[in-house]
Formats: sequence, C-alpha cells, structure tokens
Amino acid sequence: MTLDFVVGQGVLAQNCNSAFKKRLDRNISQLSAAAEHSVYKRPALDHFTKSLGMSNTYDFIIVGGGTAGCLIANRLVSSKQNPSVLIIETGDHGDVDHRVPYARYLNLFTRPDLDHGYLTEPQVAINNNVMPYIRGKGMGGSSMINFMIYTRGAAGDYDEWAELVGSDEWSWDTALKRFHKIENFTDNNGEEYKKYAEPGSNSDQTTGTLGVSVQFEEETAAFIDAAYELGWQKNLNLNSGNPIGVGASCATVHEGMRSTSSSAHIQLDTPNLTIMVKSQATKILFDGTKAIGVEVNGKISVYASKEVILSAGAIDTPKLLLLSGVGPAKELEALDINVIKDLPGVGKNMQDHCGVFIADLVDNAMSSRVPFIHRQDQYEDARKQWDNDRTGPLSTHYKGLGIAFLKQDQLYDTPEFKSLSEQSKSYLQRPTVPMIEIAFNGPTYPPGHVFGEDSTSFCSGAILLHPESRGSIALKSSDPFDPPVIDPNYLSHPFDRLSMIVAIRESRRLMKETSLKKHWIQPILAPEDDTDEAIWEYIKNFITSIWHASSTVSMGKTDDPMACVDANLKLRGLQNLRVADMSVCPLVMSGHTQSVAYQIGQAAAEKIIDEHNLSA
Repeated sequence: MTLDFVVGQGVLAQNCNSAFKKRLDRNISQLSAAAEHSVYKRPALDHFTKSLGMSNTYDFIIVGGGTAGCLIANRLVSSKQNPSVLIIETGDHGDVDHRVPYARYLNLFTRPDLDHGYLTEPQVAINNNVMPYIRGKGMGGSSMINFMIYTRGAAGDYDEWAELVGSDEWSWDTALKRFHKIENFTDNNGEEYKKYAEPGSNSDQTTGTLGVSVQFEEETAAFIDAAYELGWQKNLNLNSGNPIGVGASCATVHEGMRSTSSSAHIQLDTPNLTIMVKSQATKILFDGTKAIGVEVNGKISVYASKEVILSAGAIDTPKLLLLSGVGPAKELEALDINVIKDLPGVGKNMQDHCGVFIADLVDNAMSSRVPFIHRQDQYEDARKQWDNDRTGPLSTHYKGLGIAFLKQDQLYDTPEFKSLSEQSKSYLQRPTVPMIEIAFNGPTYPPGHVFGEDSTSFCSGAILLHPESRGSIALKSSDPFDPPVIDPNYLSHPFDRLSMIVAIRESRRLMKETSLKKHWIQPILAPEDDTDEAIWEYIKNFITSIWHASSTVSMGKTDDPMACVDANLKLRGLQNLRVADMSVCPLVMSGHTQSVAYQIGQAAAEKIIDEHNLSA
C-alpha cells in the first residue's frame, strides 16, 4: 500500500468542517491501518513497566508528567533528603514508536493516547478557522510528539523577562547556566558541515541527561546555501543567545532516538517516586488558601505535605486552576465554582506562535525524502533497520532543520509598528530578538498529492515569533472532563498581519531569487501572487498554530494586576502551590519552546530544593 498521507501543518489549519478536512481524516485512517502492525501493537518498553504501591500522602505532588514535570521530579527525588514525589499524568507511559525521530511526520499526533485532541475556537481574523491544538499526553508530554527542535531563544528574551518580573534570576546569564545542567550535547557531524553549524563550547559545558545534537542533512545545506545568496547572516550557533541569521538547529535526538523528558529524567526503579498514569487531576484541594492535595479522576484524593506543583502546560494548568476556584471571580461564579482566590490573569494573556507553510514542486535533485514516504516497502525496510540498530532513514529523515531568525528592520517605519506600546517597540528592537522565523521544514502538502517519478517537494515555513494578539483559556463548564475553551485569537492585531505578509514574501525569495530556482517546477501550496492581498488570502486559509502556548498564568511584579505567579513561581495569595511550565512566561520566546519549558523546570527544582533545604 502506498502511504498517501503526509502531515501538512498548513493543511491542518483548514476549517475542521470542510471537505478538505474530511479528506485529511480519511488519509489518516488509511495511514493508521497501514502502520498498525508497527505502531499500535508494539509492546511497551521494559523501562516503563514498573508498578508501584500507592500511598495517599507525599512530600510533593507534581501535576503533569511532561517536559518540565519529569525534570522536576528527577531533581527532587535525587536530592539528599530523598523526598517522596508523586507524578499525576493523564496519559500513559508510551511505547517505542514515539522514540522514532521520523514518526512525528507520520501519525504520532493522530494517536489519542499521545494527544489530547483539543480544538481552538473559531478564529475570527482568519475566516473563522478551527484548528487542532496538539498537546502531548503521556509521560514526557509534548516532548514525545513535538518536532524535536531545540532552540534556546534570544538573550534579549530572557533579559526582557527579567525586567518584566523584576528578578535577574530569569536573565540570560542565569538561564544559560541552567541549560548547561539540562543538556547532554553531542556533535557527530563531519567536517564538511562545519561551515553550516559549529556550536563550539556547547559540548564541553553541558552536564545534563537530555540528548541534544546538531542533526544535518543535505537538504538543510541546500536551504542554508540559498539563504546565504539572499544575504542572510551566517549563524553557526543558533543557541548562543544571538539567534539572528541562518543556520542548522539542534534537536532532541540522541543515538538515533528521540530524547524525551521521560527518557532523560525518569527511572522507574526510584523508590521515592510514584507515578499515576491514566489519571487526570480534576481539582486542587485547599485548606483555606493553602494547597494540601489533588483530587484525581473526580474520585480519589492524594495529599502533599510540602507543595503541589502544577506542570500541566499552558493549556491545562490554567484549566485546573479555574476548576479549583483560582481565577477571575466573576467567570468562576458564573459556573457555580467556589472562589478560593480571585486572580484575574489566570487563563488570560495567551501568546502563541503561528505560521504558514509553503510547498513547491521541485525535481528529485533537491531531495530523496518525499519519494521515500510514498513507498510502503521502503518504509517497512527502514523500520526493521531502526528496530535492529536505531539507524537508517527513520533516524535521519527530517531530523535536521535549517532555520533563519530575521529582524525585518523595514517594519520599524510602518504605522503598525509605531502604534505599538513603548515596551513592545523596545523589546522588538533588542539586537538579539528576531521578529520572524523562516524554516526549511518537513513534508507539507495536501493529503493525497501524487508526485511523479522525477519530482519531490521543497517546503518552507514563515513563523510569527512575537505576536501582539492575545488569546485566552477558559472553561466550557465546571465538568473537569470537558475540554477547555482555547482561543489564541491569531492575527487579530494589525502588526501581526503585516509581519506575516512580510515573512511569507521573504520566504518566497528562497525559491525565486536563488540557485534553488533551477530545481523549481511549479507551486503546490503557495499564494497566487506576491501582492499583499493574495498573501493575506493565503494566510487566512492556511495558517496554523505552532503549538507554543505561553503566558496563561503569567509571572509578574507585585504591582501587575494580571500577574499570577511571582519570580519564585508561587501563586499570588496562595500557599504551597507553584506553577512550573510555559504558562508562567510573561512573553512568548524567540524560537521553539521546549528548551524554555526545560529551563523553567530546572529553575523550579532549584528553588524548591533550596527553600525546603533538600540538599543538606
């Protein structure tokens, strides 16, 4: 059987009621049937089979076994005082398939055991499109199903963060020290690739257990060479704190396998660690304003003698707080939820990256990756090779990603930019802070598109890094098993719309104005022409979330009425309750956010260990 479905991030932005979406669903079903023998029926890894006896009281309870949660658990259980730690995770332990690097581009996000299946509200500014909002479910969270891209962000991001919250503990210098404690960096690329990526001292300063590496493919080199022709700045180390320019990104891949927060940080033979899987936290239990435990599955209660730590992510952490009576009082009262603490910022200020992907039909001289997707026999042979020794196409295809982080200084003179707040203008003009990202991405074209023997595709994405638009997370009802109301409010601000138009026009130059044009045959998915009107129409039809939700339980100073947590990650006006995930970021960062989630987890662990004297 030919695999005729390819994940198309832009395609996913189609209105979920459209015929196009029905066709997508049909192709997903075909792929699932074809891959069932190798995906759904594989036994769980032995690493994930330990069964632990249950208590009902622990020193610490962590809600969410995701990117930050697993790291925090690791640091706490490894401290000298050996505190007891419980992780409550909605999903399961996962299986070997999510460790296949290539699998992200096939069907990981279609599996209900790995994704929550959330949808956004209709997005008013973009044709009322309803988008899938992918959130990892299971031990490792979104680190199990993301695109594995590992970019730390800009020094200017962290320094802006520190200023916004009034604490140097969130500055770039401090964050860099945490990154070194998290990462286990390796670079096994040949000398021929040093002209594209040379992270330098990264490898001898990292002491952590999260596998991070520079992954390189010939397609990445073609993208970067073309970008050089356009005059884009060379950047051999996108993780240096100054990401401006074009280079090869790092990825959470180690020895042919995806490195997740669970694989890097969780050892199930740890006696003081208990993990509840397939268990949804439905309410935080309070004694007055002091958090004392968590209700699980609406049926049982578990208790924390020291702290409850929320690491459920920027969607589910505010949802749980609202269900527990922490949030805007009027909204809670309207749902007959008892108000524990009136915090108007909970669920507000949502910031997220969005992007648009473009695909061109090119000749086979560009890449051999797409034809591989459409040959079931080749895929099965590759899977056998990966199962045997973790090598072959499934360990290499689409691991490398060429990325350009660009300033777009021409926007500074526009009325849209001049109308921004002084804080926004100052931030965007920090020298290390890019406005847009252009990436040479994975397979992005309509489901069922048939390539000829001599053709393949070149796909690029344009991503808005610092939206002015603000969204929200709210409750649909007081039923904890109802999905949250997710409204990112994409491109509702005029500056965001202008920035996206400029970003797409810049990305089109790669194929039109460089040596790549000799391979070009015709567009597959692209704007009809280069006018603002045509580009905007394309954006409205094909924009997608990048699933980097942030800022829904924002950190801030005491005089900020919308701030929810302080610089120590503690909920304002409450005791024994912290938040440690992307929801606390006061701004969305310049790049892909899994690295930020890890460093938030590291910061939380250090603060908790210090405050409770766990290292003594």
